[in-house]
Amino acid sequence: MYNVTYVFMNSDVSINLRINKKLSYMVDLAARINNTTKTNVIKAAIVKAFESDGRLVFALEQTWDFDEKERLKKLQAFDRSLLKYNEEEELHEAHTTEDK
Repeated sequence: MYNVTYVFMNSDVSINLRINKKLSYMVDLAARINNTTKTNVIKAAIVKAFESDGRLVFALEQTWDFDEKERLKKLQAFDRSLLKYNEEEELHEAHTTEDK
């Protein structure tokens, strides 16, 4: 079993999320019943998903860094197949620049 510590900084990131009407209502209903916000319901669901899957916790522990460039380097070292094409290009360009 993994122990997970989550640190939510004040520098939250906004994302757009496309979900169907029923899921939207489910989030809204959960927020109303728990007297909280939809954002908090979604955050709690994400945390719960990580807590229930040791693979996700391990991946997070191996790759998380506050610095995005360091995060990409760690993700590349962890599992290169998880990188998106533009991230691979960014890392390649950074590596090429460092070699000069």
